Amino acid sequence: MRITNKNNQTREVVILSERDGCMRVAVQGSEDVARFMIAGDHAWISEDGETVRVEYAWERHATNSRQVLEADFICPPELASSLVEWLYDDSALEEEAEVESAKALAVGAYHC
Repeated sequence: MRITNKNNQTREVVILSERDGCMRVAVQGSEDVARFMIAGDHAWISEDGETVRVEYAWERHATNSRQVLEADFICPPELASSLVEWLYDDSALEEEAEVESAKALAVGAYHC
């Protein structure tokens, strides 16, 4: 994550905790923990009263990635059909039950 002050100085930080409008971060190159209180959309106020802008890492990556389309979530009709068939196919369940039953018998015999 990055924080940018009013002089456009940017520093990399790692969030240690964020709760109830208060955020504690480890600032790169500093041994101290910095604390910020929320002031609005992406705006936080430091312990010194300075307003900073917060840019989360996923926001940086989201602007570089392509737009997600509805088509990305639609599978081909053939695949959908076979998946639905598989859901309603009882033979797979029966085979699994037989395997589990055999395992239970084998375990029971081993422990006797």
